[in-house]
Amino acid sequence: MQKQVLAGIISLGFVVLLRADQTFVFEETQERFANPERGFYSSAVLNKIDAVRPLEDLRYQYVTLVYGKVEANEFLDKDLSDDFLHKIDWGFYRVRQARLKVIFCVSYSDKIGAPDASLDAILRHIDQLKPILQENADVLYLAEAGFIGPLGQWHHWQNGKETTDNYRRVLMRLLGALPKERMVAICTPQNKLDIFDGKTLIDKQAFSGIPIARVGHYNDCFLSGQDDTGTYTAKNPRWAWIEYIGSETRFVPFGGETCKPDPLSDCANALDEMKRLHCSWLNWNYHPKVREHWQKSGCLDEIERRLGYRLVLRSVSITSGISPDDQNHFDVQIQLDNVGFASPFNPRPVELILRSENKVYIQSLDEDPRFWLPGKPITIKTTLKIPDEFFGRTCRLELCLPDGADKLRNDPRYAIRLANTGVWDESLGSNVLIGRIEIPKPEIQIVPKQR
Repeated sequence: MQKQVLAGIISLGFVVLLRADQTFVFEETQERFANPERGFYSSAVLNKIDAVRPLEDLRYQYVTLVYGKVEANEFLDKDLSDDFLHKIDWGFYRVRQARLKVIFCVSYSDKIGAPDASLDAILRHIDQLKPILQENADVLYLAEAGFIGPLGQWHHWQNGKETTDNYRRVLMRLLGALPKERMVAICTPQNKLDIFDGKTLIDKQAFSGIPIARVGHYNDCFLSGQDDTGTYTAKNPRWAWIEYIGSETRFVPFGGETCKPDPLSDCANALDEMKRLHCSWLNWNYHPKVREHWQKSGCLDEIERRLGYRLVLRSVSITSGISPDDQNHFDVQIQLDNVGFASPFNPRPVELILRSENKVYIQSLDEDPRFWLPGKPITIKTTLKIPDEFFGRTCRLELCLPDGADKLRNDPRYAIRLANTGVWDESLGSNVLIGRIEIPKPEIQIVPKQR
């Protein structure tokens, strides 16, 4: 019945008259589809992207993220060249053309024991990268801390001392180079605790812009053993590290990749840990045996759907405010659920849209999707003002969550799609709540003249 009601609203031209209170329920879908800033990622060397076609094809595989590795091997003891910086900038441009976003990471080597850069060189390189990171903030998903050690994973630093002070200097310089609304992920949680003197992120600091609120976590050997191949130090047991990370990743990012099969990667435990850690992104290509195990065991589709956020529309209620005394509004209540593992962590507006032919009215809502946590009902209540030119028209009511960057705000491929049957308008990047609303002309009260 819910499906028939929804189809009627959108496809059959069901008319809602703003003369009565009405509630509509919606059907959840298990469909796979691309949504921005979440999910499995593919990899590319950002400074060596020559053609955009392979990147564009990723969206057809429901991928919206690319791990943008920057290979700075030739600049261990010298500044980054203008040509090299241009190649990085060009890589961002190609990602933008493909309508993806970048997980940014710089490294100087791939193998333990290989030469790498000194602290001074790293700090200079971060300063050089700052203008590019600022300019390309729109397609920057987040940055991994990078720079130190093989693959930028903060171990086996050949040309520097692995001290908390040095780690802190690199992290703070990188935070300063990034746009203030973008975050950094660190591989080993003990490093974050050390850098912030044992302090942990508390709720009132969430998205405040202070350094501790901009540093999340990633795991490059997820579900590979009790310590995840050195990710978790012996200072605490695995469950304690998961509890600490999970408390912070309600408001900062978590993701990574698997590196080898292990009993911990069995479906039941994998789903449980992804939920507790609020996992937003994972490497599709690595480790292939872990992915194959998930597929054979029947949980790969669920993981793919639930990485990051997955917002489901449950109901929409309309309370008419149109009367002779109050003719210019109606009240709307929207019920949503987040059935994903995490909430979005980059800022994004929420808009209610009234659309009639060539007329569009957008009302920005006082909502922040970054606080739409899984497991907690999401209720949006607002009063929609009706502009004069909409009276006497048949309109459509939409919910839109566009990208927070001005450059991408009007690109529907960067807007969030709700996980419901029949609500998504792909051409506009909006979710149709009610297909047709008939807004009557205001009633005019005739007041007798006083003699």
